[in-house]
Amino acid sequence: MMLTVETTRTVSFPARAAAACLVLLAALFASAGAQALEAIRDFEDAPIPDGLKMEQIKKAIIRAGAKRNWIIRESTPGSMEGILNVRKHMVKVAISYDRSSYSITYVDSVNMKYKGGLIHRKYNAWVQNLNTDIQTNLLLE
Repeated sequence: MMLTVETTRTVSFPARAAAACLVLLAALFASAGAQALEAIRDFEDAPIPDGLKMEQIKKAIIRAGAKRNWIIRESTPGSMEGILNVRKHMVKVAISYDRSSYSITYVDSVNMKYKGGLIHRKYNAWVQNLNTDIQTNLLLE
């Protein structure tokens, strides 16, 4: 019969090395959070195909928003407000248009880490999708 004896050895980790590791981990987590922020991207003077009436443009914008669950409301003729709610997040944009071009600009947000012109990268993706859908709908008019 064979008897096996295991031993454990405790290795002390110097306090200075432990503190350095914590600082490094904190820096990594901070940089990971910062990478999720991007400069807000507005769409200024995006072209509208010739020959469309204001009512056609308005309908194309509303349909484009509805496709991705944006709530689009007319504020005044040639001006709309778009609101998108995704889980606990909300973004609001202004959409202005005339017969030659339209613009989409940031207005407000909730839970999007907005700070001094920077915002969570999902905002830009959502607004890019809205812009692409508006372009598609305008071409179909």
